[in-house]
Amino acid sequence: MKVRGNLRLYFFFFLVVYIVSMSINLNSYNLRGEEAKRLIPAFEMVKSGDFINLTYLGEVYLNKPPLFYWFTVVSSKIFGWDAVTIRALSIFFVVLTALLIYFFSKYLFKDEKAGFFGAVAYLSFFDVLFWYGWIGEIDATFTFFVFFMFVLQFIGFRENKGIFIVLSGVVAGLSFLLKGIPSYLFFGTNFLVMAVFYKKFFVLFRPIFLLSYVFALLVPAVWIFSTSQPITLLKTLLYEGTQRVKKDSHALIKHILGYPLTNIKQTLPASVFFIYMAIRKKIPLNKDVKLLFFIIGINYLPYLFSVGSHGRYVLPLFPIFAVVFGYALSRNSKTLQKAFFVAVAFFIVLRLFAGVFLVPYIMKKDGNIKSIALDMAKIIDNGNIVCNCEGSHKSVCFFVEVYEDKILKLPHLERDWDYLIDCNNLDSGKLIKSYKYRKGIIKLYKRSKDEN
Repeated sequence: MKVRGNLRLYFFFFLVVYIVSMSINLNSYNLRGEEAKRLIPAFEMVKSGDFINLTYLGEVYLNKPPLFYWFTVVSSKIFGWDAVTIRALSIFFVVLTALLIYFFSKYLFKDEKAGFFGAVAYLSFFDVLFWYGWIGEIDATFTFFVFFMFVLQFIGFRENKGIFIVLSGVVAGLSFLLKGIPSYLFFGTNFLVMAVFYKKFFVLFRPIFLLSYVFALLVPAVWIFSTSQPITLLKTLLYEGTQRVKKDSHALIKHILGYPLTNIKQTLPASVFFIYMAIRKKIPLNKDVKLLFFIIGINYLPYLFSVGSHGRYVLPLFPIFAVVFGYALSRNSKTLQKAFFVAVAFFIVLRLFAGVFLVPYIMKKDGNIKSIALDMAKIIDNGNIVCNCEGSHKSVCFFVEVYEDKILKLPHLERDWDYLIDCNNLDSGKLIKSYKYRKGIIKLYKRSKDEN
């Protein structure tokens, strides 16, 4: 493979192929997991005009900060209100992360090949390519901001650039507005590791660093103390950021043994090549690479020893791993590099196959939630609508909100309802119609006259 001169062209061609593979049937696939819970608060922001206090089906929602929902509102101006509204955000931030890996690696190693291999590795990670890179969750967006924060910290500390140190604090504050407490854990750990590695323990107390900490706290504080329940909000965010910590020795041992295997699966195919290079002692270790390993390792430990940690919690470390992997692969044989591209090509083809064939198959088996919501909207006339659905079924609440162009509420918030959308067998009112969706039933009720 001729690298010089064509490498950047190869990279941008790969980005195009990647985006196409991620976009096939992107809007057709039913909302999964918590996607509806990301769309509903954003939609209700717009309908209520309140962009500070989040609500979910009319109820105050304190579990997440607002930045992702603000991004969703912006995305809705381009795509309207649909599944693509939040999924496009994930693809956008994955591509931004890949570009940042590319340019950061080129800066760090003075080698475009390292950036190319690192960015391609990140885009082809199993969990990025087949789930978090396109599903409408916060993780891909949070990963970009945490990695961007790390890059600013790294360059600022390494080259004594104050503006980068200060900006890293600003980005840490923005990261908090995405996922709360975990952003500060990454922020603080990165600086501590660098201070230990470079043996500059007291540099963290210099004015420029203190200013960075102030901005990290100030950015979310502006939002928190603008809300109607700042103290309750802080308590909830603290709980959300620490609830994965559980005490169970048997479960802990099982987690310690199983968690690395989960991470290896998440970072396929690169992880297999990385393990091979490590066994064959083909990973060159200069000072910068040692620091990157140190940062990955120390940030990883809390999740390794926390029983409740899921694989997605360490996604923000994946770009740093991609940087190390790209550097290692760029220093290895062309045969190994070609083998890696064969593996990546296989994964991309598999992703295309999933988009073209697997998504329609799942949709046929599960049912179409948008069609169900649209049919309900045609039946419903003017009146108060409440929705009582959980899990993936709650996406029907979102689409009815969109089709009716109004905020639906939870049943306990609107006792005087006219229509009830129910997935939990409340059996209240007159049953108008029932719909099969996935393994459950969604029912539409109308309040009977004797209940008025």
